[in-house]
Amino acid sequence: MARTQPAVEADSPPNAATSVEDRQNLHSVVILAIAFFLIFTAYGVVQSLASSVLPYNIAFVSLGVLYFSFGFFNLILSAPVIESIGCRPSLFLGSITYVILEISYVVAILNDGKEYIQAAVLIPSSILIGLGASLLWTAQGTYISRAAGPSQKEGRYGGIFQAISGLASVLGPLMTSILFQANVNKVTVFSVLCVVGGLGCAMLIVIWLRPEPGSRDSEPPKPTNEELRETPLPVATAELSARETVPHTAASSSVASFEVPTSGSAGLLLDSAEGGTTAANVAAQRETSVSAKPPSPDSDAQGARMWSQIHRLLDTAKMIIHPRMLLLAPLFYTVAVEQAFSSGSLPLLIHTSNASQDLAHKLYLAAALGAADSITSFFIGPLTDRFGSVWLLSVNAVFHAATVAFLWGGSVENDLARLFGAAVLLGMCDSILLNQIYKLVPSHFSPVATPPPSPKEKLSEHVEEPGATETDEPREQPAAKPVGKSARKASVPPQPSTSVVPAFAAYRFHSSMTSGVFFLSSKAALGPGGFPRLEVWAPLVWALLVASWIGVLLAERWRARL
Repeated sequence: MARTQPAVEADSPPNAATSVEDRQNLHSVVILAIAFFLIFTAYGVVQSLASSVLPYNIAFVSLGVLYFSFGFFNLILSAPVIESIGCRPSLFLGSITYVILEISYVVAILNDGKEYIQAAVLIPSSILIGLGASLLWTAQGTYISRAAGPSQKEGRYGGIFQAISGLASVLGPLMTSILFQANVNKVTVFSVLCVVGGLGCAMLIVIWLRPEPGSRDSEPPKPTNEELRETPLPVATAELSARETVPHTAASSSVASFEVPTSGSAGLLLDSAEGGTTAANVAAQRETSVSAKPPSPDSDAQGARMWSQIHRLLDTAKMIIHPRMLLLAPLFYTVAVEQAFSSGSLPLLIHTSNASQDLAHKLYLAAALGAADSITSFFIGPLTDRFGSVWLLSVNAVFHAATVAFLWGGSVENDLARLFGAAVLLGMCDSILLNQIYKLVPSHFSPVATPPPSPKEKLSEHVEEPGATETDEPREQPAAKPVGKSARKASVPPQPSTSVVPAFAAYRFHSSMTSGVFFLSSKAALGPGGFPRLEVWAPLVWALLVASWIGVLLAERWRARL
């Protein structure tokens, strides 16, 4: 006759509770994606038009400073701040800097022809947004990783986030193009973009008010009196309770066995019961008690906080040169180079005598790229979870070969059919590569990366062996659950932030530094007439793709051996 084990069954959460938590986490990811959609509907257009509405030297220098600042603050600040104040406040604070940069573009456009004023406004704003972007993107990656949790749905959640937020690359350029075709001036268009970005910041307040995935913002219900009576006390607690219930006798209340109360009247009463301890002895005992007190907890807490901040800085620095992070780094560099080419150089291949028509075509080109990115993201997440990153990188190489075929050979300037085909393929490549990053970074560096037990393993914990009877030897019962404050501490699962936050900060450091280098050197990669030189870009990206495939393969094999 099989026996039931209520205690073990109580420890395994019901499937219903897990599904409710998954739905809540998915809703949080969707809200986060909508906020990013609004923020980058504005910022994406601003970055795409930077080289069109500003002089080359101002546009590329400001973007280069932005990405170098992004990398610098990822190194020294993003992980400590996020681990100190949390993901949700970091998301909101980081988003505000994007609106500040968009306002600075309005000021720069108003001062057309005054490059010294444009530089004085845009370069400090670029440094500031580097700080904000380091908080925003590191917190975003950590938030999605926590939402995936032990279920290992990083690919699915990352794909959903990319699909929704990626719509900004479609609707932003289309909206801006409609405004320009309606003869709305640049200042008004960029002012509208500032308002849209501000709405995204407001959406992040909703995220701030929701519980953070992987944490317990609300305390669990306190145990009832019935549960407290049925739960055996730990040994130390039982001894303490027995000691407190012993009658207070003369032998047990000697001066050496109790702490003298701070109240003088109570002390004198105990002294008289003890047999005439003098007031001097009471004072001496108090002095001894005070001198025996441990150091102030405030000083210990300050020292602990200081060392914690130092360790957080060191964690990010160590993560940047972690062997597996270096194996994944070529993948980060590939994404950075392709994005720098797509947003900074590809639009320059459209250049005719009709400036307003060129501007509209550039926005449509960005919309085509964003649409391909967003649509691909809807499908790529489940494929990544199922087939793995090495296989998806092989598929990406095929799409990239098709991109080179569209752009290589013959003159591609102002050839809209080939440029739009290349933009669609670049959007698909960007979606595939970014999804691999959202999968690989948490799976390699998060403590929750261990796969959950299979249904068969869960079943084996509860099903008795055949032939078991009640006359068998009693099984060892599970340890008693703690109660009170210790129960609340034990109920909180280990947070992945201890390693996944520095991991995402390290990824953004590698990516942003590469973007900064290529934005600053974009002007040097331009050929006659201001068109990008494809003979420089194509071999570079191919070399990075091969290095990415090899690095991911080695990193995955390394993780499989752990």
